[in-house]
Amino acid sequence: MTIGGKKFELEVAADAPSRTRGLGKRASVPAGTGMIFVFKVSDMMSFWMYDCLTDMDVAYVDRNGKIVSIETMKAEPLRAPTETEEAYKSRLKHYPAAGEGLYAIELPPGEFTKLGAKPGDIIALDHAKLKSYLR
Repeated sequence: MTIGGKKFELEVAADAPSRTRGLGKRASVPAGTGMIFVFKVSDMMSFWMYDCLTDMDVAYVDRNGKIVSIETMKAEPLRAPTETEEAYKSRLKHYPAAGEGLYAIELPPGEFTKLGAKPGDIIALDHAKLKSYLR
């Protein structure tokens, strides 16, 4: 996928398990890579940094490829051995979209800024191909 004139190799997360796992437990998001989250219907989205070891950017994108909002999400301390799953989840910061989205794209931290990407910009998406990944 090309974003801001730069080519990225994006993993696709198009089912509940892959969207839940996301880029969690990875020490880094290498340059030129990331993940695109594909959903069946547009909705208000909010991501968090569950099991994430590195900061990353997320762009929420609507059904027309328009960037709704962009956030830089910060890695947080992982679940402590004495911490319950519920306590861990409740302390994680959420990064909500500014409007409904159908896709979310995660890239290395600061990448959208480097690309000059901003809300309102259009990303060319192959909607038919992305929908074909849905399970």
